Amino acid sequence: FFEFRTYEQYITPATLLAEALHCAIGDISCLRKASYQDIAAAQIKVNTMLPSLEFLLFFQPWVPVIDNTIVKDHLMEIVKNTSFPLKPLVNGTLTEEAIFYVYEAWVKPITLSFYPEIILFTFRANAFKMMERYPPIEVDDLRPLKCQMAIQWVLACLTRIYARQAASYSHVFGFPLDFDGWENETFCDHHVCHAGELPYTFESVWVNFADAGKRVAMSMATY
Repeated sequence: FFEFRTYEQYITPATLLAEALHCAIGDISCLRKASYQDIAAAQIKVNTMLPSLEFLLFFQPWVPVIDNTIVKDHLMEIVKNTSFPLKPLVNGTLTEEAIFYVYEAWVKPITLSFYPEIILFTFRANAFKMMERYPPIEVDDLRPLKCQMAIQWVLACLTRIYARQAASYSHVFGFPLDFDGWENETFCDHHVCHAGELPYTFESVWVNFADAGKRVAMSMATY
């Protein structure tokens, strides 16, 4: 449920991308000559800049464009305003899905003084309401509180909105990897991070599962 962009919103990132590829703005022929490696490298370069003040676009910077032909509107607006019955859907979240994104975005602890700045930048007009709902506490690192906020705002809330519009079968997955599978993302150890359910869903690392993990994988495969 990340938002799409309009053509106007893509002017800045498209300009920066063209510059990174040494192309003139709007020179489609030049852009098409670029290799996929060059395009990926240029996108990474643009991602380090500040092409938008929309918070979620920092995590999904390259999204579909609302062209009013194929993509008519933002997904959430389409869901809320659709004039035809939506198909039944299986949807769900992980209990700690936002940990990966929060700890990747803020590699250092979020301090008590920095927390209000993040809330103001993220929610702007609704910042004070969010401070009331998620008041900071005096701890050395407020990233866990930011994770809780992000899970409910980005994932759980939108799942409920869809469930109001269509028949839904919702799940919340809460079993962490029971083997060492996160490599350098040690902040996900013993937590249920983004995509943490996939090894169990597809039984893709069966030999690494402990007995409990094998039971979880079997129950998901035969549900």
